[in-house]
Amino acid sequence: MVDSEAASYILRIQRDELESQLYGQRILYVSIKRDWLPSTKLLFVKKTAFIGSGIIDRFVSLGELREDEKKVCLENNCYGKIEFAKLARFYPAVAVEDTPLADQNPLGLHGASLPRSDALQIERLARARLII
Repeated sequence: MVDSEAASYILRIQRDELESQLYGQRILYVSIKRDWLPSTKLLFVKKTAFIGSGIIDRFVSLGELREDEKKVCLENNCYGKIEFAKLARFYPAVAVEDTPLADQNPLGLHGASLPRSDALQIERLARARLII
């Protein structure tokens, strides 16, 4: 697989607190198992719209976390933490129906993989991006 077509993933952000944690602390605790490799692109979907994207810096497994973080993970059925090298917030959010994934149920996108070219196409649909 050519690097430009490396898999990207979609993560669902269900609660405002998770969105604040993502953009405030540049971390996200994950319950879905994937190959969370450095430089992997993630897209974030909330309700029926893409709210932003991120590039993974590193994945920290449950065994490597501090005790307070382990507790958070266990309470939320998570198995690790993603730390981000770069984050972008889309303004305004990009409706799923306006993307190549329009025929997908937004609720079923959590954990889905997509080619990097599709991820880049979705990012280009954002009128403005705030890089964090």
